Amino acid sequence: MAFTKETFSPGFGQGSNAPTINTYLTILDNATAVETSGYFNNIEYALKVGDLIITYQEVDHYHGFYYVSSLSPVVINKIVGA
Repeated sequence: MAFTKETFSPGFGQGSNAPTINTYLTILDNATAVETSGYFNNIEYALKVGDLIITYQEVDHYHGFYYVSSLSPVVINKIVGA
């Protein structure tokens, strides 16, 4: 499937050097799809390396906790132990 901008919520920390905490809901995409390199490319302008993205994948009832490790393409990495 594809990233849905309408269910992405930029969050705390915008405008500072601290990481921004963002949330994202997907109805149809599972964790494997969300973790694909480039999935968040449509909002690259709103992200920086080190930002956090908390996701909920409704299709498999999975919460994901990720950090942005690179841009162009946007790559996210799972936070272990979350």
